[in-house]
Amino acid sequence: MSEVCRTCAEQIPRAKVVGAQARRTLSGRADHIDAPNQATHRNTAASFLPPQPPTSPQAPSCATNTEPNPPKAAGQNRLLTFHQGQAARQLLAYIATLPLTSLDARLLATTVAIRAAREGRANFIGQDLRALRLDDPAQALADLGTLGWLPDGDLLNGDASQAISITAPGLGPEGPLQFGKQTRTRVSGWTSRVVAAKPLKKARSDLRLAALYLAAHADPGGRGTVAGLPQECEAAVPGLHDAGYLDALEHPDYGIAEGLLHLVPSPDLTPAPRLDRPERFRTADGYPKTSATRIGTPRRSSRMLERE
Repeated sequence: MSEVCRTCAEQIPRAKVVGAQARRTLSGRADHIDAPNQATHRNTAASFLPPQPPTSPQAPSCATNTEPNPPKAAGQNRLLTFHQGQAARQLLAYIATLPLTSLDARLLATTVAIRAAREGRANFIGQDLRALRLDDPAQALADLGTLGWLPDGDLLNGDASQAISITAPGLGPEGPLQFGKQTRTRVSGWTSRVVAAKPLKKARSDLRLAALYLAAHADPGGRGTVAGLPQECEAAVPGLHDAGYLDALEHPDYGIAEGLLHLVPSPDLTPAPRLDRPERFRTADGYPKTSATRIGTPRRSSRMLERE
């Protein structure tokens, strides 16, 4: 136990002040010591305080976060979700039914159809046509004309940046491709990314059309089989393997190259129904019963059961 003056005690934690009360001035404030003695009292009070660890300048906030980015979840970097992948397969199945003999025309029809799926017309520019690198774009446009898919302007010789509307009878609100706005946009972007993939930049139309089918029908690991796909897909598989689009080929099975798995739809992340519950708690299709499924079925009390 040590004794210090009142001024020093007020600066020391848990110190007790005993004796007379501090004298008050007329303003009601406690008297303080004069300036020359302030340093002495501060040094005295500091001797009773525990030593403080040395402090260092605080680093900028941007330099403190040095942890690596967390890994992405399965399917997070894919261009299409599982259900959007189903829409892509629906689009390609529709293209396979069109009476077109030219593979150039089928590749062009795929691009036009996904853009016209919701409204029955698609905006196209000459640059879009050139980006497809068709062997004979004039003949491809003529083939689409047999379906009634006609542009409102000159896509071949006009301004390459001028948007031209292509009317596509059979598509639109009453057509077979009932896609939501987001799904239509994502599938359209996926189509452009597949045909422009690095191994396919100089590939023929049949290879790029087959690449769409193989990517859409592959499992999340990029594996699939050509069974059930259009004949031109099976014929193009060796060329896709030589180009590096496929890294595994044991006919009729194939595997998309690992660096191109972002073109394959994500796995199905829909929760599976719980089948471990008793039969009375599940509906006919195996899903758990909810309050909605029990509406109209009153619960009987034990007294009601006894009376029965």
